[in-house]
Amino acid sequence: MSSTRINQYCPDYLTTPGEVLLDYLEDLGMTQAELADRTGLAKKTINEIVRGKSQITPETARKLEKVLGRPAHFWSNLERQYQDDKARLAERERMECGVYGATRWIDDKPVIQLSLRYKSNDHLWFTFFHEAGHILKHGRRDVFIEFKGIDSEKEEDEANAFACDKLIPPAALKAFVQRSPFSRADIVAFADEIGIAPGIVLGRLQHDNILPFTHYLNSELKIFYEWGEGA
Repeated sequence: MSSTRINQYCPDYLTTPGEVLLDYLEDLGMTQAELADRTGLAKKTINEIVRGKSQITPETARKLEKVLGRPAHFWSNLERQYQDDKARLAERERMECGVYGATRWIDDKPVIQLSLRYKSNDHLWFTFFHEAGHILKHGRRDVFIEFKGIDSEKEEDEANAFACDKLIPPAALKAFVQRSPFSRADIVAFADEIGIAPGIVLGRLQHDNILPFTHYLNSELKIFYEWGEGA
């Protein structure tokens, strides 16, 4: 009997810098109005930070340092990490349209199905090689359906490794990473050297947490796909 492998959705949650700030105020027994008075910031500014409506700027971070005792870089890093995590989740939502890939066998022939809506070229080709990995490495009677999230099943780990290594040879990637920081020209030259699109290289560096998902080259190096009219 054939079996179907489905990756289940694993939710992610964001904690805003404002929530951390509110915890500090509650621990100190300090109101938002008192913090505003001590820092010289407007009450509206403090309230919007707490509600996640405004960012903690470098200047605000320095003022919080003087009143709350935590260094400015603590507050700045909270903000930076939050913005990066928010972009990461937005990227994930953008690329996921329910099922984004599937592999099955029909009449002893392999079939790969991909969802293109909202995909960028790094996601598209990674998904393709992931599904190809299932075909080459796993049973013909199995059906693999890729939903939101990735679980830790052995077959999924093997397919992920296959896709990573086929797109960018491990030795070449290791040598390239050692040359960081990277300019646009560096990424393009490396992509040309190994024969893939620059957006795929950028996507891999982001996946490996070498570059942030908010990187300015996203719109320059990645190609984004969506269904055209009548598709």
